[in-house]
This record gives sequence, structure tokens and C-alpha cells, in this order.
Amino acid sequence: MDGMSLGYADGTFDASITNFGIFFFPDPVEGAREIYRTLKPGGKATVTCWKKVSFLPILHAVQAIVKPRSMPITFPKLEEWTHKETMEMTLREGGFEEVEVYEKEVMWWNNGIEEAAKGLTDNFVNMVGDQWTEGEKEQVLDTTVQVLEEQGKDLVIERDGMIGFQMVAWIALATKKDKTTL
Repeated sequence: MDGMSLGYADGTFDASITNFGIFFFPDPVEGAREIYRTLKPGGKATVTCWKKVSFLPILHAVQAIVKPRSMPITFPKLEEWTHKETMEMTLREGGFEEVEVYEKEVMWWNNGIEEAAKGLTDNFVNMVGDQWTEGEKEQVLDTTVQVLEEQGKDLVIERDGMIGFQMVAWIALATKKDKTTL
């Protein structure tokens, strides 16, 4: 379903969760308006995005091997969302008057290098989209395993056979005011 045009009536939900998705919307403010519109008065929205994405150096190392001499992929939209003010402003422009934004350190744990490489590959291939050939995309998984094996000690946390990436998230809690009780 299109997050900027939800197929629900006004005031349908008590709660809404948009988990690491709002920054992908072509118009995040319009997405926030839809969240607001579909909440009942007094309803709560939880919206998350990344403040720090620790696996980008791994993806850049993979890119340097698979597609040398190419400019490292950047994610300007994601960069914009690493700032707390972007989250708060977007939700306020979407109609929310009560917005609290918290910072939370989290770990993205994987059962070993293969699972970590698969998760990174899925994300990376999505990010490069049509910019890479199918042949280049097919090299990403094996190259990611190689990078994790050769450079992983500097880029990940290993514990009990698990591979972890330390991440930092913004978690916003927004409330649709109940105008009938004012």
C-alpha cells in the first residue's frame, strides 16, 4: 500500500508504526499527514529512522571491488534523516503537535558471516537499483563475504558466533491531539 495515500478512513487507528520507512517516501510530509489523518484523536504514532548506519563502510568496500573507480554510493536522503530535526519537523508539518524524538543504540545481529552477508547484499542490491548490471549485482554476495572475512574485525562486533552491526536509531512518538477534550 502507498504510504502517502493510505486506503483507510479518517480516524481509523489507535496506533500507527512506520518502521524505517518514512525516509523512503517521495514526500515524507505527505506520508506523515496520512499517518495523522488515519489516527483517531489521541492516537499515537511511532516512526523510526536511522541516525547512524554502521555498515556503509562495508558496502563501500564491496563497491570498490565489484565496481572499481566508481564514486562511493551515497544516500543523501538517508543523510538528511540522521538529523533529529528532520524527523521532528516532518511529523509537525504532517499535523502532529506533540512530538518526542529519542535516540536508541541497537545491534543488528546475524548468525555468522553468511547471514550478515545475505542481509547486507539484499539491502545493497536494493540501493543500487538500475545503476548496476545484473552481473555486478550477482557478485555482491560473495564479495560481501570476502570483505567481512578480510576486514570484518574493524567493521563489526563478533560474539558467540554472531556478527553484529552497531546502529543508532531515532524513535519518534507523536500524538494526535484530541481536540474534543481541549
